[in-house]
Amino acid sequence: MSESEVARRVRELAETFDRSFASPARVREDDGRPGLAVRVGGDPYLLFLEGLSSVSRKKAIVPLPGGSSAQLGVSGIRGALVGVFSLPALLGYDVALARISWLAVAGGARPVALAFEGLDGQVVVPPSSVAAAPSSARRHVSGLAHLAGEPSARGVLDLGSMLARIAAVAGGE
Repeated sequence: MSESEVARRVRELAETFDRSFASPARVREDDGRPGLAVRVGGDPYLLFLEGLSSVSRKKAIVPLPGGSSAQLGVSGIRGALVGVFSLPALLGYDVALARISWLAVAGGARPVALAFEGLDGQVVVPPSSVAAAPSSARRHVSGLAHLAGEPSARGVLDLGSMLARIAAVAGGE
C-alpha cells in the first residue's frame, strides 16, 4: 500500500469514527429498559430509571416537624432543598433511618428523593422478564422482574404511584 493510500484510509477511518459519535445512540426496543436493582427491608426490588434525575449516596437529612411517617425531612441535593421520603415506609416496611444509604431523586417541577437501604447495581430488563404483580403484592409494586442469575423475582416499583401518594399526603389528604 502506498503512502497516499494509507493516508486516505486513515482519513476514512477517522471520519467514520467521528460520525459514529455524531449520530444518536441506537437502542433496540427489545434490549430492555434500564433500571436500578435495589434492596428495601432486605428484599429485592427494581426501580426503572425513567422519571429519575439522579441517584446518590445519602446526604444529611434535616427532619421537619409533622408530616407523614414516610417523610424523613429535607436534604440539599445539587444546590436545592429536596423533600426526602422513605421508600421502605411507602412500601410498608419499618426501617430505621440509620440503615438508609441511598437517595433516588425523581425529577420534575418539585423533585423528591426516595431513600432506601441497598443498591445492588444497574440492570437492563428485557420486556419478556417482567410479569404482572400478584394481587398479594405490596402497595406500589406493579410487577415482578425475573433477572438472569437471580434466584427470586424482584418487585417492580411503580414510581408514578409513589409520587402520587407523596403528592396526596403533601396536599393534606
